[in-house]
Amino acid sequence: MPPIPTWFQGLESVREWLIRDPLSVRWRHLPARANGQLAAGCYLFDSGTGRYAAHVIDVLTLDGDRIAAVTGFLAGDDLERPDFGDQASAAEIFARFGLPADLP
Repeated sequence: MPPIPTWFQGLESVREWLIRDPLSVRWRHLPARANGQLAAGCYLFDSGTGRYAAHVIDVLTLDGDRIAAVTGFLAGDDLERPDFGDQASAAEIFARFGLPADLP
């Protein structure tokens, strides 16, 4: 997965980005685990199909009862994913985490 060099530090910086970008579109989330850590399968609404499609797996790093960091692994079908092979789809990547490919 090619990294997207995005870094936010501090509550206000994260809040501004969330409102400007990801919270401006429709999402659904399912709980997951990745390498023993809490994670979420994030599904982006596709108006063409009327369904939510697999898009990102967010892995949470906790500090006590607070989220200290979120590492997002993009799984959109338009991304190159050398770690999973050239033919791996977002559905196949999500399946490796026990998540469905899409949601109603």
